[in-house]
Amino acid sequence: MSNRGRGRGKRGVASCSKKLREDELHVEFDDDMIAMGKQKSNFASWLGLTLRARFPYHIPTKEFDRQRWENLWLDAKVLYLILCNILDIYDYWNILDDEPKEVFLKKAKKICTNWRSKLYRKYVMKNEEPFDDYKFLDRSKWPLFVASKRKAKFLEKSAKARASALENKHFHRTGRTRYRGLKDNFDGRWKQLSKSNSSVKKLQHQRSQLWVAGQASRNKQTGLYEVNDIQEKVDALGHAESEMKADGTYYQGREDPLTRCFGPERGGQSRTVSYVIGSTKVHGGLYKCGRQPNPNDVPTTQTRSNEMVNANQDGQSVDPSMSFRSCASGGSYMDYPDIHDICKCDLLSVDDLPREITIAKGQAYPTRIRTLHTKHMKDGCVKVQVDTILPGYEDMDVPSETADDEVKHMDDTLAAFIQWPRSALKV
Repeated sequence: MSNRGRGRGKRGVASCSKKLREDELHVEFDDDMIAMGKQKSNFASWLGLTLRARFPYHIPTKEFDRQRWENLWLDAKVLYLILCNILDIYDYWNILDDEPKEVFLKKAKKICTNWRSKLYRKYVMKNEEPFDDYKFLDRSKWPLFVASKRKAKFLEKSAKARASALENKHFHRTGRTRYRGLKDNFDGRWKQLSKSNSSVKKLQHQRSQLWVAGQASRNKQTGLYEVNDIQEKVDALGHAESEMKADGTYYQGREDPLTRCFGPERGGQSRTVSYVIGSTKVHGGLYKCGRQPNPNDVPTTQTRSNEMVNANQDGQSVDPSMSFRSCASGGSYMDYPDIHDICKCDLLSVDDLPREITIAKGQAYPTRIRTLHTKHMKDGCVKVQVDTILPGYEDMDVPSETADDEVKHMDDTLAAFIQWPRSALKV
């Protein structure tokens, strides 16, 4: 089976022949430690090719020792040698710390397993051999691999896996880049869907929007994305959002509209995020099934006033220019506490600080989230979704930290995800 015989639109076997320039070898990671930015595809290709070349295909993934995986991470972090018929190319990925390591290794192990599954489906099941397509494979190990795939224990496990896969009724249409790639092109697809479908336009929860965008199918005649075959699910998500806002659970972090409609996340993966990240790890546990104690108990205005009184009683000097109001909002003097869970918030007028004039209402996301629309957020800003703009403020200019080519006035922020200065946010 050769590449020449593949169907139209099918990808061939990567040759690993391109040598990347030094400026192409820096990879960034999002809040879930998934590769992002211009080099994410190059990084993914390097990882896949390296695993195929250095991890013998006839050995099950679970049997590789820990040191082999540790060496893979060190190679990704510092230097790597491509062993794909090219033995003299050294490159540098410029990964500065170990924060992405856990997700990186999970993904690597999943790729290893998928690679062996592919060899089984495309070749063993058809009584064919892969050496015309993958010349680097060790031919002498093929009989061992085939024999392992014809054992009763493996066949029983494979049958169960196929039966489980058939139960999946919510297939995404994001291609090989999955939701990570969809996020890069999300704005354009979502605008088109929102313009043509009123139910889609009403959805405000980020994961609901991503899920619908990922399920949308492209009409071959018009070139536009449609959700006709999942319209009932779109309506159900909209109803769940309204229901959760009414009963208060929308802001509590116990569940979100997706889990309410389609059940809890399955172990080891999370909808709209990754097939290697479990629900307890998404955004540091943002979508945990159980409600965690709210750590956002911040001093109130009365508490701060009492502090000022106590300080005066103790003979300590207090800066009279400092505004002793809630630590949760307003003022450049404050050292603001972290936001740990999605919560309701007021967006304040930057021009009117230290007075707290609310111009919009929405939801603030945890401060540990530092990316928005696949780009790093500015220092001192928080990710916010705008639910309501108060009358009279629709034409007000957004803060400079928020402004971009498409968001200039408050009316542009409605139902959108934006970054907003923490000093002008009341939670």
